[in-house]
Amino acid sequence: MQESDIDRILDESIARQNAGDAQAAESGFRRVLDAAPGHGESLQLLGSLKLQQGDLEAARTYLTEAVAADPDEPISRINLAGLLLKLNEPEKAHEHALKAVEVGAGFRESWKQLALTALRTGDHGAEISAMERILGWEPDNHVSRVRLAELQALSGNAMLSQQALDPLSRAQGVGEMVFARALNLAIASQYLTVACMLAEAWLKSHPGSVAAREKLSEAYLEAGNIPEALSTYEPLMAGAAEAPDRWMKYGRMCLISQKFDEAEKNLALAVEAMPDSPKAVFGMARLLTFQGNMEEAEVYCRRCMEIDDTYSPAYMQLTILRSGDIEDETLAHMEDLWEQARLREESMANLVFSIGDIYHKRTDFDRAFHCYEEANRLNREYYAKAGTAYDPEKHAALVDMLIEDAAPDNGDRDATSEFQPIFVIGMPRSGTTLTESILAAHPDVHGCGELLNGSHALGEYQYLREKNPDKSIDDIVAEKADTWRAGFEEKFSNAAGARVVTDKLPINFLSVGLLARIFPHARFLHIRRNLMDTGLSIYRHSFSRAYDFSHSFEDIGDYIRQYLRLMAHWREVMDDRLIEVDYADLVADPDTRIRDLVERAGLEWNEACLNFHEAERTVATFSLVQVRQPISKKMSGDAEKYAAHVAPLREILSRD
Repeated sequence: MQESDIDRILDESIARQNAGDAQAAESGFRRVLDAAPGHGESLQLLGSLKLQQGDLEAARTYLTEAVAADPDEPISRINLAGLLLKLNEPEKAHEHALKAVEVGAGFRESWKQLALTALRTGDHGAEISAMERILGWEPDNHVSRVRLAELQALSGNAMLSQQALDPLSRAQGVGEMVFARALNLAIASQYLTVACMLAEAWLKSHPGSVAAREKLSEAYLEAGNIPEALSTYEPLMAGAAEAPDRWMKYGRMCLISQKFDEAEKNLALAVEAMPDSPKAVFGMARLLTFQGNMEEAEVYCRRCMEIDDTYSPAYMQLTILRSGDIEDETLAHMEDLWEQARLREESMANLVFSIGDIYHKRTDFDRAFHCYEEANRLNREYYAKAGTAYDPEKHAALVDMLIEDAAPDNGDRDATSEFQPIFVIGMPRSGTTLTESILAAHPDVHGCGELLNGSHALGEYQYLREKNPDKSIDDIVAEKADTWRAGFEEKFSNAAGARVVTDKLPINFLSVGLLARIFPHARFLHIRRNLMDTGLSIYRHSFSRAYDFSHSFEDIGDYIRQYLRLMAHWREVMDDRLIEVDYADLVADPDTRIRDLVERAGLEWNEACLNFHEAERTVATFSLVQVRQPISKKMSGDAEKYAAHVAPLREILSRD
């Protein structure tokens, strides 16, 4: 049979297959194979026909023979890879897809098949290559764009991930599901500038979308833009009676925003309308805890546990409220939840941390440490999957950039704000809450707690710096300082006439140079605590993804070393604006040291500072119970109790 005859028969057979006459098509393919056994294209077409008909084994036979007959023909490999995925043989499928792009690099379908097999096998590098090729052909393929961003995030390439997402904020025809998926990634990865742009684009293109409005409000809230977050969500409150979960969401938003009166009003409405909602009931428990109403908060925690005995935040909050003094029956149930693995990874980690705190309270330190070790393992695995694991090299690069960039001009003290901020900084778990509570007891001081504005400003600065490498810190601050300052001042506006305001977000030690430019007259109180006690305390607590270093002694030790390096720099360049306080001295001699602290903060003496634990104020940190008690020497020295377990941390901190 001549080649021209083969081509004619195959064309006729393909036409018949497209017309729905599979029998005639198969007859034509077999006619060619009878005349030319091992003809690759005929084998490929017959295999594809059998795949279409659902005869997977026959399809496999013919496609395998087609690949053997013509190894450099990509279509046979593409179809065989698709078949092998159906047969749940992803590794073999991936081998053929990789070969298909090797022999058919210019063939779009090769890359699309590679994207599928790479997804199934977890080959992120191959899937990234496939998505980049696909987007080269199809720049408006929004699903592929989001997937590329997800892959870059999983690979630790935050900047490339943001660059992949960025065009979606300007694209046409983006569907709501795509926007939702992109926003989930951006918020989870703390790409807050990109998140706000995406959410704004979503609401603009779908103005009636409740989901878009809710997500935009969430993005603003995460970015620290509280006024915009609340005003964006407020139009939804008109329908709260028909959708009472909006009272809950708005109340929790007000709680995060430290608008406690509004939080109480809306959470009360939510609990009344949804008495069996664990989220609504727990929201009220958190509010009462922050307000210092511990007994009532415990009632709501236990009520939440009765509604849903797997709701781990309630167990965690109850353990905090009672400082680990939990009855045997509740502990047994918590351990049963752990043993039966009835919770998601992140929720399970929080539960196991709480079990550790209970054993710590019972002075069973070996058992407690086992719990902390397991909880941190769960968190490491969870955040690694989410692409937000701690990267020592990237953090060291950030510190390098801060040392290079952010040396403020201490000669320029012109007031740019009616407020006099004091930023209380240090490592997490170093005593910043205690220090702020002492100062906030003074009638001239308003304690704002842990504001996220400094952290968000630093994140935005870092993003703009990397996106525009030719711009200096002076250029960026000149553009953004008024916006950043306004965000702080909106929070400071709750100061009720106090002339001094405090922000005790510990990791603002990273933002000192930036904050000193935003507020040229601000002071910085640096709290220093025994590093072993600090590191162990971090290890014993379940921090959010923003504290990605907190899940292993290796990462905690590395982070502490970078903290020491940066603080040494601030000590050199900050002049008298940096005030250092030793936590051990404060605990050992509170009367003397509190007086000294108040004086160094630029305040006149007031006896209320000695009785800070009696002050009625909201506290929203891990130390919320501790700071409502007088200072005790028991507040330090925990590392000695875990001496058998903390050697890895000690070794890291002792390195040159």
